[in-house]
Amino acid sequence: LFWSALSSPDVAPGVLKGSRFCVFGMGDRSYADSFCEAAHLIEKRMTELGATKAMEMGIGDDRDEDKWETGFSKWLPEFWSCVKAAEPADDGAPKAP
Repeated sequence: LFWSALSSPDVAPGVLKGSRFCVFGMGDRSYADSFCEAAHLIEKRMTELGATKAMEMGIGDDRDEDKWETGFSKWLPEFWSCVKAAEPADDGAPKAP
């Protein structure tokens, strides 16, 4: 749904002017010809529509030691800084009843 709407030729050029965005892609680098392809396509299309990258794309590689979390752990603090928000104290883990 998201990609269908974003990639539609009916979307007006410049419609996202003034918007900022960031992307975190996940993939497996052994698929060299399509590694994080969806993230790259989204980033490209967002800029085509006038949005500005707020920061460089983060990459999570399933081949890394901690899988995609290796890249995400590096990218996430940069994200919080970029959006000028404090890193949440909640780790997101389910809480005991």
